[in-house]
Amino acid sequence: MSGWSSDSGGAHPGGGSPGEGGPTLTEPQIVEGRSIRLPVGTGPGVRVLLRERISKNTGQATVFTAELLDPLPEAGEPGDPVAIRVVLERRGRPDVLQRMRREQRYATALRHPFLLPVFAQAEMPEFRREFDGTCLALVQVMPLCGEDLEDQVVKSNPPRLTADQILFDLVGIADALHHLHTPTGQRGVLVHRDVKPANILRWDRRSVLGDLGTLRDPQTGNPTGGVGTIPYMPPDEGTSPTPAWDMFSFGVVLAELLTARRPHDVAEKTPLAYLQAHLRHSLRPDLDDLIEAEVGPERGRVVAGLVRRCTDPEPRNRPTAAAARDELLPLLTLDEQLRLHELVAFDTVEALDVIAISALRLYGDQHPVTRSAAERLAATLVASAAGLMEEGRPGRAKDYLERARRIQGALAEGGPTPVEPSTDAPTRQQHWTRTHSDYPAIAAPVSGSAPVSGAAPVSGSAPVSYPVSSHPVSSHPVSSHPVSGNPVSGHPSAGGTAVYGAPYGYPPPGPPAPPKKKKKRTAPLLAGLAVLVVLAVAGAGIYLLRPTGDDDRDVAAPRVTATPLAVGPSPAVQNKFSGHTQWINAVAFSPDGTRIASGSGDSTIRLWNVEDRSQIGEPLTGHTGTVYRVAFSPNNLLASVGGDGAVRLWNTTAGTKVGALTGHAGDAYGVAFSPDGRTIASSGGDKTVRLWDVASQKQIGRPMTGHTDEVYSVAFSPDGKTLASSGADDTIRLWDVATRTPIGDPLKQTPGDIDSIAFSPDGRYVAGGGSDKVVRIWDVEKRSVHQALRGHTDNIYSLAYSPDGRTLATAGIDDTTRLWDLTTGKQIGAPLKGTGDVDAVTFSPDGRLLADGGDEKVVRLWDLDTRPVPTPSN
Repeated sequence: MSGWSSDSGGAHPGGGSPGEGGPTLTEPQIVEGRSIRLPVGTGPGVRVLLRERISKNTGQATVFTAELLDPLPEAGEPGDPVAIRVVLERRGRPDVLQRMRREQRYATALRHPFLLPVFAQAEMPEFRREFDGTCLALVQVMPLCGEDLEDQVVKSNPPRLTADQILFDLVGIADALHHLHTPTGQRGVLVHRDVKPANILRWDRRSVLGDLGTLRDPQTGNPTGGVGTIPYMPPDEGTSPTPAWDMFSFGVVLAELLTARRPHDVAEKTPLAYLQAHLRHSLRPDLDDLIEAEVGPERGRVVAGLVRRCTDPEPRNRPTAAAARDELLPLLTLDEQLRLHELVAFDTVEALDVIAISALRLYGDQHPVTRSAAERLAATLVASAAGLMEEGRPGRAKDYLERARRIQGALAEGGPTPVEPSTDAPTRQQHWTRTHSDYPAIAAPVSGSAPVSGAAPVSGSAPVSYPVSSHPVSSHPVSSHPVSGNPVSGHPSAGGTAVYGAPYGYPPPGPPAPPKKKKKRTAPLLAGLAVLVVLAVAGAGIYLLRPTGDDDRDVAAPRVTATPLAVGPSPAVQNKFSGHTQWINAVAFSPDGTRIASGSGDSTIRLWNVEDRSQIGEPLTGHTGTVYRVAFSPNNLLASVGGDGAVRLWNTTAGTKVGALTGHAGDAYGVAFSPDGRTIASSGGDKTVRLWDVASQKQIGRPMTGHTDEVYSVAFSPDGKTLASSGADDTIRLWDVATRTPIGDPLKQTPGDIDSIAFSPDGRYVAGGGSDKVVRIWDVEKRSVHQALRGHTDNIYSLAYSPDGRTLATAGIDDTTRLWDLTTGKQIGAPLKGTGDVDAVTFSPDGRLLADGGDEKVVRLWDLDTRPVPTPSN
């Protein structure tokens, strides 16, 4: 079967014409073996010899193989093969013909490595059929391609492309859609409208998106009716075309090319069945398993989450093409990431973050590839900052400019900056996704490349790697080609594993979190990107911070200590629980107060015995990214969320896994149990809040949407009827738990992320703190600010009410935990100082103890009974 698709009108049930009446067009009077002259340019034109018709005209196009008889720029010299595509427009309205001419000129001008180019086109009146009304015939000269992916992948058993090749090509096609959807000075937004495997063709050792004859400019409306193919058409297709149309189709194609099955669950393959499935978002129950069988569980979760968001019936919930590209990019091998960047030149901070880290890991910080990536990242940060200023987001713009300044400064100095303490604050991306940047899983160094400054060689260290799936689609050896070496497709043998952009155990993030201020460290050359290797001097020893896992067998496990340490007169540190190897994001007391659970950037959860000050059993493992939050239920069930997007449940008595709730696309940041322990609320980087039934471990209804950016925290009211959520869109939102609908308008005072929220024990107030350094306590009934607590000098990451509701504890990246008297609104005593950021804080059930944790990698236990009579002070 040919790779040329001619079923652009196949979206019309019953096989009727997609136009507004008029006779059905029969095959044009084009004779094979005929020489034609295309009026291209100002000269005599270009002669082409038609060889063979390779598609039948079904209403819009007929394709021929042909041979150039004259040279044509880009297409080739005389004798070179090309394809000739005759595009017919039979709706005689002058406005339609004018619009079609304009849009096809766009198609001819488009150039992208993953778009099939149109080398030349011309109107050929002699190719028209005579019937009522005017007809436009455009003849296009294109490359002669191989088969389409419907034949090479979907219908081929085994597929002729590996899963890794498919992912590589689809990242490129996502970038091509981003190119179409981005307006330029010469054109507006363009929508393809018919993205499907039959329109993705093999050309120049990669897959490219063809059939640009369906392009539409949304600003012109959609007077020609629907165009597309039913299984790939969104339920909103009847409206004016938007980029969201293409993203729906992209999600279907992503699932189909990897699994050879479309994602929607349809009993009969009829237009009505597909339409109903698309409207109801009815996806196959085995979709996750099918995808994971092809690409493995870690990458599978990312892909499945992206498919779900792309196929959302609501257009505004679908990701942009750039967001989809940036989400898939870390799933590729490091060299494939750099190869793609070489082809398409990524243009977003999120993608360039990945590229710069990959270059650093492969080539070291002095290599030209690394320095070029850093320069492009710095320039993009500056350009993005200007856009953020126009959007009214000066805080984030300032963060971007600071990152750019540090990168440019390091580049100007000609080398990496030393790792030493500084007063810079962190970016949100570093804080929330540090597992994706702080690992030093550096591949074999390139000869002559310099190591990262201060990095000590690790004996026997090896790149962290993904095992390649044994399924026929993905069992092909993965490429080991250099950035500009072997072709992308047809990977040469490289053994059974491949180093991916995110190492095994550290899956790539979803849509990256918005930046905050800088982390309190000076980075190497790529300042603000990642600290891949950090030297920390502690006591008499030097510890190399490395990710946990099989590749760290040469590093002794950290010893758990419990040495009481008194600091200051009020209050006193009762104990420091040590054992985590990375910063601590989360702490929670068990309902009876005998245990503390802590979650860390080392991907583990640890349980601590409060009475004898010791660790309970082995760490709980299962998360494959940073653990962001932990929460106990009334019956001691523990829930945790992290960078792998899963809500994981644990039996803390037995130290065993109970289950994993999956659904979030990207990181999951917030988790909370309802007061009766029957329901879990979670939130994540996909801008959603979700409710889960604990008994069945199933999601309750559809996700709760409304936030316009990542959602960092959730909290139930004491009666369990209301849920609060907060995040990077600067709002606190209240939800009716029974109906899963918003209660009133969002609570918003000033711009700034709200990283943590908590209900007061009586349910009258909800407290929130974040990037503006102020804790605001809202009156839930009046929906107004009741109190504003000022004292922190940097971002507030965590807060908690005491059981009696009289005291509030807050923790921030100004290295302090602070206690507040809510009767007076004043701070109680001096701040409780830490060594580095304090990211988590919680009260014991009796209110006598306070636990916190952060960059010090220990859980500090404070005895609040040792404090003197509170003396309020500012």
